[in-house]
Amino acid sequence: MKSVKVSIPWLLLIAIVAVTALPPAKKAEVRRNIRQCSAEADVLTRDSIKVLKGDFKNNGENMKQFVACMFRKVEFLGDDDEFDEDVIREKLSENIEEDEVSTLMDKCAITKDKLTDTCWERFKCFFKNHKVPSDMMDF
Repeated sequence: MKSVKVSIPWLLLIAIVAVTALPPAKKAEVRRNIRQCSAEADVLTRDSIKVLKGDFKNNGENMKQFVACMFRKVEFLGDDDEFDEDVIREKLSENIEEDEVSTLMDKCAITKDKLTDTCWERFKCFFKNHKVPSDMMDF
């Protein structure tokens, strides 16, 4: 896997956001991932869903761990905790025009000292810079 300076949050979001366009089995998988990552990070599922919908008030370390876990589930992060730019670009391109994908990846190329902070900031950046239809966030 490649180490990446570009932002990944969109992939997580797009994988989750596309739930309404997915077959029931895929929707169930996304919901299962949310529950598993919520449990792993020791946060309430309802609070995790708020974050996925853009409510970033709960920004504690546990919530950042939740976001990192979701990045792993959608394979934005590999087993080595490195971002996989190719996977991210591929998944984003399924739902966003290529020029917008490049713009988002460049704009949200945020790197912090801690992986959880990097994941959190990239996810927030995507949310601020890409309009997601509210009906696509219906988990």
